[in-house]
Amino acid sequence: MAVDIEALAPLSDAPSGVALQTIRVWMLHLLCFVLPITCVVFAVTAPHPWYGAWPWLLVIIVSIALGLLLAGSIITLLSISMLWTISGEGVARLAPAIIFLFSGIV
Repeated sequence: MAVDIEALAPLSDAPSGVALQTIRVWMLHLLCFVLPITCVVFAVTAPHPWYGAWPWLLVIIVSIALGLLLAGSIITLLSISMLWTISGEGVARLAPAIIFLFSGIV
């Protein structure tokens, strides 16, 4: 006696567009783990010759520099917006919009 698996648990149609967008967003967010995981793998497989270590070190230095540049640009934009608004209330209203814009949430 054979059991028909498809009759027990019928498969749904292809995933909808919303489901595919959700999967895409999650996959993009998982990319944030690539640099830490590769750094741990590099450290675990040590020692390395000096010419093999420089590219990894440069990646870390560049990522830190870009992070500092982004933080400095947000602070600068907030300071500039303080000049355009009379009170600090304008900065409090503009800051979330600026941060959302440059963090990639929009």
